[in-house]
Amino acid sequence: MSDVNIITVSGRLTADPELRFTAKGTAVVSLRLASNHMYREKTATPGVQGELKQRTTFISASVFGHVAEVIATHKKKGELLLVTGRLEPNDWTDKDGHEHKTFQIFTDHVNFLWSGKKNGGSPGSADSPSAEGAQGRSRGEAGASSLVGAGVGNGGGDAGEDEELLY
Repeated sequence: MSDVNIITVSGRLTADPELRFTAKGTAVVSLRLASNHMYREKTATPGVQGELKQRTTFISASVFGHVAEVIATHKKKGELLLVTGRLEPNDWTDKDGHEHKTFQIFTDHVNFLWSGKKNGGSPGSADSPSAEGAQGRSRGEAGASSLVGAGVGNGGGDAGEDEELLY
């Protein structure tokens, strides 16, 4: 049995997506998502709640093919996405010779989420993922539109193995 490498993350885009193409002509969008985690600080006094805190984690993801083009056309900074794919390491050396390792998600599935909040792509707004997905939803209600085949597992091309990204 092989190991399973699947990760699902939701977060808001930290910048407008920029569409690029591989040497073989495959569309690719590199995303940076800010994923927030809310928690309460622990206190020394039993029964007393600590201060509410927020921790933000920044996650990189790559989307390939037609879905990359859709994201680049319809999504903007601050909008909410849910991405599923495989986590891949990226080893690199900076100009001072220090070695670094970062990770990014090569996506297989993308959901456009909306929360009804500002910059959240509320239903009925110009940045709504689809009129079809928004039908029957009232303003302020959460929702999603799904895009499958966004990545390497579904014919989107694997720039990490057989194509080099053009920047």
